Amino acid sequence: MQKLIKLSPFLSKFMFLMFFFIAICSCNYRFSNLYYKAPLGSKTIAVEGIYDTSKVVVPHSYLWKSLQKEFVINGVLKLAPQSRADLYLTTQIVDISINPQNIQGGGRLKEPEHFNIDAATGRNPHPLNAYPSYKQSGAFALENIMRVSILVELWDLRTNEKLFSRSYYGDGAYNVYHPNSAVEYGFLMADESYEGAFRGIADSLARSVVRGVLSG
Repeated sequence: MQKLIKLSPFLSKFMFLMFFFIAICSCNYRFSNLYYKAPLGSKTIAVEGIYDTSKVVVPHSYLWKSLQKEFVINGVLKLAPQSRADLYLTTQIVDISINPQNIQGGGRLKEPEHFNIDAATGRNPHPLNAYPSYKQSGAFALENIMRVSILVELWDLRTNEKLFSRSYYGDGAYNVYHPNSAVEYGFLMADESYEGAFRGIADSLARSVVRGVLSG
């Protein structure tokens, strides 16, 4: 007959606390999610496509997808088409500003060094080497700060009542040009960084909007 292993009181208490901690961590989302409540007993929400008046070209679909994804992750309200939804969320991109950061250079443009007048036209066709390269042409920025302002409105489709109208703001930095990259590749990377920055801002704004909708 095997002998039962008797644990010391200290070891027993340690194992109990360890299992209790694991159980609490696994239920953390459930407990924290109880803070959120759907307004007026609503169960479904329709998220309208993004309306943009900022005059800056951005991939709107990122913000629209981020809003829907955040509602799905939260789980309090279910997505539904407008015809079957209790609530209706509209989002307008009001303004987007892009401010250069990490300015490099700052010198004046290089003046042409040769002035060979063309006899036929009387003009001065400056040779290419008389002009500065991209990195020599005065000041340029290595990164930008993008700031996004949106206006969110929430409607109760059962009563046609506007529940709230709120503004949200988000910002993020992205690389414009890496000094060690060739010009043609540098601009390609800047375009990808631009989209990545907006995607990060969209995710952050979506979290704030969903918290606002469910916190009253």
